[in-house]
Formats: sequence, structure tokens, C-alpha cells
Amino acid sequence: MNTKQTSPKKIFYHATTTTLDQINKVALEVIEDMYHEAKNLGLEEEEPMHFIYTGMSDDLTQPFHLEIALVVKNPKEGNSKYKFRELEPIRVFNSEYKGGLQDIGQRFERMMKEMSVKGFIPTNECREVYHHYEKFDSPNNITEIQLGIH
Repeated sequence: MNTKQTSPKKIFYHATTTTLDQINKVALEVIEDMYHEAKNLGLEEEEPMHFIYTGMSDDLTQPFHLEIALVVKNPKEGNSKYKFRELEPIRVFNSEYKGGLQDIGQRFERMMKEMSVKGFIPTNECREVYHHYEKFDSPNNITEIQLGIH
């Protein structure tokens, strides 16, 4: 687990309010359509997909703000239900997680404990960057967890 500063990014995104126990459902409803829209707009993906969480807690039923984002090289306004914006850089405590997403919460818990021990103060934002994704429960998934810190 390390710290780093993320870089600014241009994103094509879907924003919603959801809960931890509903994320997979939301993702299944949105991601394929987002890729289809991005292709129709001629967008080029620059980095892996990001999930950006604001106000998330460890309570599975507590609502929070989620943005599902494609990082793109060439934002082009067009007729789309998705939006563009600049994703601001943040300082993060990060870790690479390998495995099925059903167990990713355990890594979040370990990271939160280690952050506390090291004296880092969390922000209300965290991100997941899906470097390699096969399916929800695949042991081959590679996800970078980024916890925002002050």
C-alpha cells in the first residue's frame, strides 16, 4: 500500500445515488450501454474504467454518490445521456487488489486500518480503477483501490 497523487482526467460518466448492496446491479445496467455510446461518439478510451465513490461508508444500505466513468482522450459533446467532466487530481492511499469483487470490501477494511495507523486522514472520496476485469467473481480481476487522503 502506497500513496500517490492522481492526475487530472477527462471522463465520460454516469452519475447516480446507490448503495453498496446495489452496485453490481447498477453496473450491469449501465456499463455496456456506456461503451456503446462512447463508440457511437467516436471516443477513445485512455485509461481503464473508474468507479468514483463520494460519501460511501461500510454500511451496505447507506446511500452514496457513484460515478461510473470512462477516461477518454477526446471528449466530444454529442447527443448522449452521459456527461463529460474533468476528474480532479487527488492524493490517495492506494493498493492493488486481485480477485473477485465480492471480497473487495475486506481490502478496503485493511486499508482503512493501515491508513489510521499511519495517521492519514481520509476524504469522502475513493476510487476503483479496473485494470483487468473479466467478470464480477473472477479471481483474475485486477483493481486498484484509491482512498482519498488529506
